[in-house]
Amino acid sequence: CFVGICFQPTHSVIASTVADVVGYDDVQKGRAMMFLQAVGNAANLAITIGMYWLLRLHLSNYFFAWLVLGLFACCIIAVLFAFMPETLPSSARTTFSFSLLDPLHGHLQALAIIVKDEVLILHSIREFVFYMHFLGFVCCKTSYLTSVGFRLEETLLPEILSHVLVLLCATPSMKFLLPYVGIWQGSVLASLLFVTSYAFFGPFTVLVSLLGPYFASPLMGLGIFLTFSLHQSIASQRAGPGDQAKVQATTAAIGTLGVVVGLPLYRRYLFNATAQGLAKATVPMMSMLLALLNSVLSEFIAWRAKVADGIVAEEMPKELVDETATEMLAVKPL
Repeated sequence: CFVGICFQPTHSVIASTVADVVGYDDVQKGRAMMFLQAVGNAANLAITIGMYWLLRLHLSNYFFAWLVLGLFACCIIAVLFAFMPETLPSSARTTFSFSLLDPLHGHLQALAIIVKDEVLILHSIREFVFYMHFLGFVCCKTSYLTSVGFRLEETLLPEILSHVLVLLCATPSMKFLLPYVGIWQGSVLASLLFVTSYAFFGPFTVLVSLLGPYFASPLMGLGIFLTFSLHQSIASQRAGPGDQAKVQATTAAIGTLGVVVGLPLYRRYLFNATAQGLAKATVPMMSMLLALLNSVLSEFIAWRAKVADGIVAEEMPKELVDETATEMLAVKPL
């Protein structure tokens, strides 16, 4: 429960901090998000290798493993207090009041911003569908892989391969993907990677070979790498300097609603450990269909963003367009 409470606010604050420091240059912002995602992926690789080693030991309990993770969390808190400066512009800061502790009030403020922007509305719907198919599958993945023939510790081997390949692809993605593909088409590519990954996890694994997860996990890893980086960049692009955290947190909260719907759907109705034949792959095939829906939605969002931005540019005086473009391309030094 506490992990779920901490996860979304942490990513929202990190994305907002990047936006405060980097500015409105989409390419630089996307690269910064990708770099942070790559660092997190390196940490995940080390943790996954440690988990694989621990599972092979078949310990009676994992108290010391959880203790080490708790110490890591304490180190993060110490670093934040000792070394991290405030990035929010002083003009956007406010004094403390108890209303700030009311999450409903903050979300309503952010929703007032989101409903004025068609692109943010569509993006929030995409977040809902993404978290539904992604975490719905993840919560069943270990059980699904053991049902098709994997031992418990072997379910981590595709994950290790995934983290290694994502680290190898991180630099090319930062250098070439964003300048030539862009964040909008990059988000479409991320959804298609999930579609392909679920196809390997599901029908390919059940009907062809147990090597399926070794093809699927790297594709999913790249999809995660691009999705978290680019979706945060998109939400940040549509929010003003003082609204970054609110918009990021609210779109993430809408995604969390997808988790609330998806987890019981997958665990209670879709996953069946006694299923036979292709029915075993019900979970990944459902996620594949939802990811395909997100691919179409991502392409539609890219088109609507282009149309909306074009309309805004046409309605603005030329001098104001030039001034706005100059401000958005001004990158603050890291």
